[in-house]
Amino acid sequence: MNNKGAYLQDNWNRMDFTIVLISWICYITQIQFSYVRVFRVLRPLSSVQRIKSLKEMINILFSTFLMLKDTIMILLFYFMVIGIVNQQLFQGELKYRCVELQTVSG
Repeated sequence: MNNKGAYLQDNWNRMDFTIVLISWICYITQIQFSYVRVFRVLRPLSSVQRIKSLKEMINILFSTFLMLKDTIMILLFYFMVIGIVNQQLFQGELKYRCVELQTVSG
């Protein structure tokens, strides 16, 4: 069988299908996954297929992420360490700093 024109043969259609499937699962089960919204932003990128030069630029951008994976891992590790250090240093000191709390006098 020749599946040349099949919907899921194209990577953009796979991404679109996955996003729609996850969205429906979240809708049916009433589970709130806020990170799904991030991927919904990628759905309009599927229209990039029509513009050849834009499609090449997007593919190059995605391929550079693969080449930069070690750098990204080091950067994520650095952010994690800084986040842990800041949690230990501040420990809620900045909580309610931007709002004035009303105290109940009794």
